[in-house]
Amino acid sequence: MKMSTEPVEMTTAYGSLFVAVASAGRDTHYDKELRQNVSSFRPRLYVATDRTFEADPQADEYWVIRRRAYAVLRVFTKGTDVLNSEGWQMGDTPYGGGFRNQLRQPVEVRTSTYDLMDAAVLKALDEFAAAHPQWADLSMHLRYRDEARGAELTAAQARAELEKAEEMAHRRWTEASLVQQALPAGLVALIGEKTA
Repeated sequence: MKMSTEPVEMTTAYGSLFVAVASAGRDTHYDKELRQNVSSFRPRLYVATDRTFEADPQADEYWVIRRRAYAVLRVFTKGTDVLNSEGWQMGDTPYGGGFRNQLRQPVEVRTSTYDLMDAAVLKALDEFAAAHPQWADLSMHLRYRDEARGAELTAAQARAELEKAEEMAHRRWTEASLVQQALPAGLVALIGEKTA
């Protein structure tokens, strides 16, 4: 996972749900009017039934529905998406929908358990958003920090490459100078350029 905040524990009817503000994701889609791909950032939240975001129904933190253990691990965005639909949209989510049963298998979509879990997650997200109305701004802040760190790493790598190239150039000029000392001046004059 990219950079995120410490998780906040939300209470649901089935157990705790941990919500962390995540670095905003990049959305790219084709704009018919502009006739080109456009990118935008989408604020994101990670949600899970455990604070380590492992979604292991056999671990210490899980949901209990009808005396069975379940785990959640999902990524959500909120706002207007490409299709202009408002509300929570599920982002990249592991293992078919982000819900696992006690056998660590995905919970089937269009089952009552899936619907219960989905409703509980969405309710918790609404409560989180109401308690932390600037979470989307924090998500954007995390994204810009991610990108700043990436740019700093790229700059550091470029500086290291530049330093290595300058060292190599210095070494080669030194070697050329040593060889030049052993050459007759007339032969060196054939180079036609200023020598080191």
